[in-house]
Amino acid sequence: MLEVKNIYKKIKTDKKEVVILNDISFKFSNNGLYGIFGESGAGKTTFLNIIEGIDKNFSGDLFFNNKKYKNYEEVKSDFSICFQSNTLLSDFNVFENLKLECDLYGIDYKNIEDLLRKFGLEYLKNKKINELSGGEIQRICIIRSLLKKPKVVFLDEPTGSVDSKNAELIFDYLKEISKEVLVIVVSHDIESLKKYSDFILEIKKNKLSFIEYKYITPCKLDNSNKKIRTKFKDIIKKFSKEHLKKFSTQNTGLFISFLVICIIFSCLISSYLSFEYINKNLDLYFFNTNYYTISKKVENQNYDGLSLIKYERPLKNEVDLILGNNDFITDISFDYYFNYTKIFINDIEFNELITFEPYEGYEKLYYCSNQLFNKIKSKETSIKIELELPYSLEGETLYNNINIIENNMEFNLIDELSLVDSYKIYYPYYYYKNLFSSYKINGNNQKEINLYKYILDSANDSIESSYKLVLFSDNFNLINKDVYSKTFDIANNCQTSWEPYYSLASTIIYFVSIFLIIALLGVFFLYSYLFFIRILSNRRNIAILKILGCDNRTIFKIFISDILLILGISLLLGLIIGCVIFYMFNTFFEISSILNQALYFLGIYGSFLILFFLAIYCLLIFYKAYLKKINIKEELNSI
Repeated sequence: MLEVKNIYKKIKTDKKEVVILNDISFKFSNNGLYGIFGESGAGKTTFLNIIEGIDKNFSGDLFFNNKKYKNYEEVKSDFSICFQSNTLLSDFNVFENLKLECDLYGIDYKNIEDLLRKFGLEYLKNKKINELSGGEIQRICIIRSLLKKPKVVFLDEPTGSVDSKNAELIFDYLKEISKEVLVIVVSHDIESLKKYSDFILEIKKNKLSFIEYKYITPCKLDNSNKKIRTKFKDIIKKFSKEHLKKFSTQNTGLFISFLVICIIFSCLISSYLSFEYINKNLDLYFFNTNYYTISKKVENQNYDGLSLIKYERPLKNEVDLILGNNDFITDISFDYYFNYTKIFINDIEFNELITFEPYEGYEKLYYCSNQLFNKIKSKETSIKIELELPYSLEGETLYNNINIIENNMEFNLIDELSLVDSYKIYYPYYYYKNLFSSYKINGNNQKEINLYKYILDSANDSIESSYKLVLFSDNFNLINKDVYSKTFDIANNCQTSWEPYYSLASTIIYFVSIFLIIALLGVFFLYSYLFFIRILSNRRNIAILKILGCDNRTIFKIFISDILLILGISLLLGLIIGCVIFYMFNTFFEISSILNQALYFLGIYGSFLILFFLAIYCLLIFYKAYLKKINIKEELNSI
């Protein structure tokens, strides 16, 4: 049973408030055809909108099946509404419009064929809505409202745009179904109402009154709750397809932009983690990171704004005092003598510039850089190193007749931090220290001494001293260079080449991160704009879907499902590509290190996803609230 109690409705005009309905109470029976008429502006449609549940701005109470309701959402499975205006989806043909209702309520498609046949409209089945006449549209709307076999059917001027023959056909069918359900019709055709209605009501001067009453056989109301069965996939399959066509350019742009952002973000994370890990663990992964040179700053002179720093070799006890009890080994440098080294391949001198660097070794074992190894590995000939050892005698630089020659050398390839292509040979320092100690030369007093002692006794500011000491340490991070930077210059070639590269990379990552944040905000606002435009440009379609029985959640999914799909695919592809990039950055790490780095990577990327989806979630909450504000009667011009 449908019942209204004390319905009161007023509207504001420019000058005053006008009462449309004043304290109306009425009980409808379980079945029968009720006709409502009145003068134009009397409030017929307003009264119909109130009892349908789509006009909520009134005072009073509505009851159906002895349960109070306030809006259409609560009774949509039992109520069907046929508006005076066209409420068909223009993107669909006739059958698809009717099929949508069937999908929502789990109705057999056979009912579509039966109703089309009863109304004589089988020929319209596959026609687009824009190909139909006004009368055909009205009859299709009526057919759709009857598909779910509701308990109450509301019709506003159902015959307003049809001829007399079709009007009789419509009323004949309404009369037939009114034997089982309650049919409420608003019409200006008083003659048709008198002919077909079981009850005729008039709204006049804000009141509802009986004009005519005919006896009908009451029908027992079915109190079982009808559950809506929504085939969501079937609904959005066609609907989303249409929207994808309309927004294909935007969707493509969104997909590409967000995918690029995800890939860049993955690259940033991978590069950042890799650089940080390398920076902290250089001594674990690269050769010769335990070798330092130490020079003492003895003079700082300014010449017309130009600062010149004079260096000399520090004393070993000075270095030991500064370095404390840490496990460091200091000794003299052989750099000056290795500047006179020549390398021969198959007795032909190799004329490229070669740098020699010591490592803490005692055996005659040589290593070389990738560039040199690639240069000589194909040479199946002898490789020879020749050192000519210069020294000073009575103030004159002489060349000793003794040459140190290493024949048939073999080089081992090692992992080194090589940021600039160069030819480099790593020689065993203590092997050559012992070798130099075995060579005897004549000192200034014609006293025979070994070469090592000669270098050791040379002046600290002489070229033989190389102006520095060498230092070997097992821990790359134990030396704090900043503490001694005013007095000593402590350098490690690996670190020296790494630090500017690391600084440059960090700066690039920093600025790209800022750019990425700006781009991400841009994509977020673009998504927001598309969400809004979709809902705004489909307000009428949304109102239609609400009348059909779709709840706000389902409608929302229909309109944003493709965008959310694009988001998901972009994030997934970004993660996959990011993992590939991460692996490429970390191939030289040990498995345990890679696993640790991978956890950091997934943690940062996951945090990024969580933050982004929180922002999207907040956006969705806003648009869901906006969706609820869409007024059905205003969108369908039903007043």
